[in-house]
Amino acid sequence: MGRNAVLSVVIEEFPDLSVQITKQFNECENFQEICEDYVLCLNSIRKIESADQKKNENLKEFKKALQELEEELLSNVKIRLPPKNMD
Repeated sequence: MGRNAVLSVVIEEFPDLSVQITKQFNECENFQEICEDYVLCLNSIRKIESADQKKNENLKEFKKALQELEEELLSNVKIRLPPKNMD
C-alpha cells in the first residue's frame, strides 16, 4: 500500500486530527511506520471479521495490537501539537 493510501486510511479513522497527522506523517519516518502498521492491522481485522471468524484468536491479537498502535499514533500526534491558547 502506498504512502498516500496509508495516510488516507489513518485520516479516515481520525478525521479531527487530519492536519496534525498529515504534518507528523510528512515529517517523521517513525510515525509513517506506525501508520503503516496501524493500517495493516486494521485491514487484517476487517478481513477476519468479514470471514465471520469473530471468535478467532487472531482477531483478538490484532485488536489488541490495533489499540496499542492507536495509542502510540495518538501520543505521537498529541506530543507534537502546539499548546492550546488558554486566554
